[in-house]
Amino acid sequence: MFLLKKVVSAFLMPLPLCLLLALSGFALLRFGKRPRLGKLLLSGALLLLLAFSLAPVSDRLLGPLESRYPVFDAGALPPGSPEIGFVVVLGEGYGCYENQPPTSRVHRGGLVRLAEGIRIQRLLPGAKLIVSGGFSGKNSFSNARVLADLAVALGVPEADILLEGKSLDTEGEARLIRPLVGDTPFVLVTAASHLPRAMGLFAKQGMAPIPAPTDHLVKKRPFSLWTLVPTARELHKTEMAFHEYLGIAWGQLRSRI
Repeated sequence: MFLLKKVVSAFLMPLPLCLLLALSGFALLRFGKRPRLGKLLLSGALLLLLAFSLAPVSDRLLGPLESRYPVFDAGALPPGSPEIGFVVVLGEGYGCYENQPPTSRVHRGGLVRLAEGIRIQRLLPGAKLIVSGGFSGKNSFSNARVLADLAVALGVPEADILLEGKSLDTEGEARLIRPLVGDTPFVLVTAASHLPRAMGLFAKQGMAPIPAPTDHLVKKRPFSLWTLVPTARELHKTEMAFHEYLGIAWGQLRSRI
């Protein structure tokens, strides 16, 4: 099921989807008997790819996800709230390469998540840092282990770090972190766009995480002609939005959210 989910979702991402439409249109033009449909598919694929690469479109898709929760503020917690025992940082890819510093072994998004998790942990005396994520490819270390090593390098005492190093996706992280936190309140740190899905998956496990979004990609900016220039960055933002909306739909379909 996990592999099937990954394969199907990969072909529903903006770039593969547009390429499939374009290839289908080319095939109809070159080998088929429906040239008008072929032209329509080719034109539609190019227009969609253009739209997905523009800031007004990517911001409109990603913005509602990123703005769902406010930035974590320890001072805004209600008086008399239970003491927060854990700060959970969800994994986001890594690579173990020799002759590179620990900061290069974690993907950019994971680095931002960990930095935010450490910032929050320092605001909460006594809180433990939980890092998560299983093995990727042929690496001999889990994502959690790589994050933990980096956290230690950044000054977090190893005794204050707990690892969940077996999960393959967010649903697995929620299931495996549940025994670690028990009924203790905890802060959940992940990308702002990923947080709505993560909150739903963790809540389904009977937990009540406190949201802590980070790695916001949508920025407020005045309209200019430059926003109508297609870029790979905007296409990436659209892809992230697709990934999260599909993940939420999949979770709701299976009653996991």
